[in-house]
Amino acid sequence: TSRTLSNGTVTGMGIAASSSSTVTSSLASSTPAKYVMFQANPSNTQRVAIGDVTVDETAASVVGLILSPGERSAWIPCDDLVDFYADVQVSGEKVLVLYVN
Repeated sequence: TSRTLSNGTVTGMGIAASSSSTVTSSLASSTPAKYVMFQANPSNTQRVAIGDVTVDETAASVVGLILSPGERSAWIPCDDLVDFYADVQVSGEKVLVLYVN
């Protein structure tokens, strides 16, 4: 889904994080973007973490942006969605992604 604005296009997609305890490879293939916003799917049962390749949602070593079910980030400046990764507590949890290119 996308919507064209005067300064770019906002596009949305849903990404399923593959498995708990394993960092999901980049959230998208090379997709240039100026800004990105992440939201943990409201139907998730546990939190998700978003970050770079070192992202880790485990309580002992949290690295990244932690989102509880339904929670969303602010708009984050970026160059490409391929730079973002997800880690989840429960296999199959989803991350919703909105971006402006």
